[in-house]
Amino acid sequence: MNSVGKLEFMPGKMGHMMAKAGFCMNGRSKIYADNGVPILSGKQEVIGYDTEIAPQRRKKDIQFYGNDLIKGNYLFRKLILEPDVKAGIKCYRNHISPNMKN
Repeated sequence: MNSVGKLEFMPGKMGHMMAKAGFCMNGRSKIYADNGVPILSGKQEVIGYDTEIAPQRRKKDIQFYGNDLIKGNYLFRKLILEPDVKAGIKCYRNHISPNMKN
């Protein structure tokens, strides 16, 4: 699913750091296809297409760093990302929205 326009701030410590720095995520990603059949939703804001995706082979194996695709900073992963992920999982399991003010 792709969104267009400004998205909500992320919850958790990382979201707080992003908001403090004035950074927000933009849903401007696109998927290009030669053809497609429109999926009608009844809402002007929602645009969907059913299309075929051409199979492609990957050129090499994906390098993982633990469970991450990007090596990044060890302290950031351990002190910011891991607690945010655990808190998010706990919230979703309890059917509660993550706290945006963390």
